[in-house]
Formats: sequence, structure tokens, C-alpha cells
Amino acid sequence: MQLQVAASKEAIETSINDDNKDDYKNEHTDIILNEIKELKQQISASQAEGKKGLFQKLFGKD
Repeated sequence: MQLQVAASKEAIETSINDDNKDDYKNEHTDIILNEIKELKQQISASQAEGKKGLFQKLFGKD
């Protein structure tokens, strides 16, 4: 009986640890996705800047 309780307790602790690891992974995944989104915005902004003509770059208002 005590072996079953110990095994059940260990299984529950393992499950809780796995859930915590999943939460940690999800949190980091969200951070990474946000950084990727920001980088994409920066790339598109720099590409738009690159499409301006010489006179727009020199005399344009930004």
C-alpha cells in the first residue's frame, strides 16, 4: 500500500514538474514570437526607407 502511495506521489510530482516546464516553454515561445514580430516590422520599415529616392532621403521629412 505504501509503495502505491509513494508511486502515485512521484507520478503527481513528475506531472507537476512537466506542467511547469511546459509553462516555461510557452512563456519563452511568446517572447521569441514577439521579438520576431518586432524584427519583421523593423525590416519592413528599413525596406520602405530603402525605396525612397535620393532627393527624398536628402530632403524628406521623417
